[in-house]
Amino acid sequence: VVDGRTGFLLESGGPEAWKNKITEIYQWSTDERTGFVRNSQKVVETYYSWKRVHDATIQEYLRALERKSA
Repeated sequence: VVDGRTGFLLESGGPEAWKNKITEIYQWSTDERTGFVRNSQKVVETYYSWKRVHDATIQEYLRALERKSA
């Protein structure tokens, strides 16, 4: 999470921290909300797409098989 660009890091302050962040987001302009959503979607598509997860999983299986053969 990149604080303020792809998500938020909140201090452990219980419900007050959540309330403050939600209030802040509520006051954002449409452009700010749209930019935040686009940034977040880009990160998810880049790092957490099913294709990427699939490819990484296959690579790990292949590494495990190579170690077992050695």
